[in-house]
Amino acid sequence: MKRKLALLFATLMVVAAVAPTFAAQDEAKPWLEKLVSVYEKTPLRVHWTADISMSFGEMTMTAEMTGNQLIRDTTHQRMEMDMAMSMPQGKMETSMLMVSDGEHIWTETSMPGGMKQVGKMSIAKMEELGKEAGLQMNLKAMDPKQMLSMLQEYVDFKFLGREDGRVTLSGPLNPEMLSAMNMGQLQGAAGGDMSITVSLDEKTVIPMDFEIQIDGQKLATMNFNKVDYLSGSDVPEGSFSYTPAEGVAVMDLDAAMAGAQ
Repeated sequence: MKRKLALLFATLMVVAAVAPTFAAQDEAKPWLEKLVSVYEKTPLRVHWTADISMSFGEMTMTAEMTGNQLIRDTTHQRMEMDMAMSMPQGKMETSMLMVSDGEHIWTETSMPGGMKQVGKMSIAKMEELGKEAGLQMNLKAMDPKQMLSMLQEYVDFKFLGREDGRVTLSGPLNPEMLSAMNMGQLQGAAGGDMSITVSLDEKTVIPMDFEIQIDGQKLATMNFNKVDYLSGSDVPEGSFSYTPAEGVAVMDLDAAMAGAQ
């Protein structure tokens, strides 16, 4: 059960990662076009925190997360995240490292008791799975301009206005996108329609926070604390390479996904 709940939280984080670049109708579109330029200034590091609360019947789960993501280009990225989950079965603390080295995506999850789980998937396989799902689910599609174009057909954001130096956009996730991202089950369990509200800094256009909502009730909040623009020399050597610790088994996710098809 804990493993399945952790996967649900991880799915929400995928939505979190792409939410700020969702497309909009005419009033909101200029702001999102400005936002594209923010993410084009690579390398950069984004620092964030997140709080999630989900209720399924009488069971409630909460999680607090902190993390940062270092981006050099679409296929060279590094994300570090710590998460503390609380649920009726107890509490669980985990940390996660994701490294994209240009050819493969490595994930390392540190579990309670010192256990580590390591997975490896080729970027080519990720692209193949994305095509089969009818999505551009690949790192190349994480290019802001491509993502902005891709998501226009999935989300209808509206410009809600300016207040206290913030620009606010909000809109629903349509059923096609929820199905493509395997979020339909989560929405059904939560019992309502899912939408996202994004706040941008009016001057810098850097994302400040966003909320995922179910029928207007907050499901998850993510705050972008800081964005650092770096020079090439500021990026620590080895940031985009990964070598598993000695003795740690590596799951071949290419083979695992092929076997599941």
